[in-house]
Amino acid sequence: MSKKNPKESLEKEIQSLKDSITVEQRSVDTVNQRVVEKKLRILDINKQQTFEKNAVTKSRNELEELDRRYAIQRREYNSVKEDLIESQTSLLAKNEKYYSKYMSHLTSASAHALKVFSEDIQKSSYHSATKVINKTQHSFIKVINRMNTCADEYEKVCNFRDQLMQVCHGIGDAIRPKEVKQAVLELKHKEQEQEQCMEID
Repeated sequence: MSKKNPKESLEKEIQSLKDSITVEQRSVDTVNQRVVEKKLRILDINKQQTFEKNAVTKSRNELEELDRRYAIQRREYNSVKEDLIESQTSLLAKNEKYYSKYMSHLTSASAHALKVFSEDIQKSSYHSATKVINKTQHSFIKVINRMNTCADEYEKVCNFRDQLMQVCHGIGDAIRPKEVKQAVLELKHKEQEQEQCMEID
């Protein structure tokens, strides 16, 4: 019966321990690697949370700025809307005045022409009367043409006024103060043109 070699047995135990240590070390390394990965993941999550928090803050600030601008535009819109209504009301009143003025002018001119025609017919020869008739017809045509022009311009102004009111009512929540201001400028320009057109020759 052979005896075991103590040295050989010891070496085997040592090698077995070394192998066990190696296995344990590998296990520790694996655990450490996982810990590192988890720490990196946590850092990524924290970074993402910080980014999202900053994005929320930025969005809130932008929303507050939009609210502020909206309030300013709403005030401007209300102001321009009042100017527009005032201007179109003024323009309508002026054109009604001019229209009445031309009606009065036409009536007066007609009455005067008939009076002159009647007087000249009574005291003039046929030739003179014919001249008076032609002259009177020419005057009538001139007055009527002028009156038709006035009526056309008056209708254009009324249509223009209606269009402006549609713009004014159609703006609503969209709020386009620049377009309304431009409409007011066009209205004032149209008003000036009408004042020039409405002058009686």
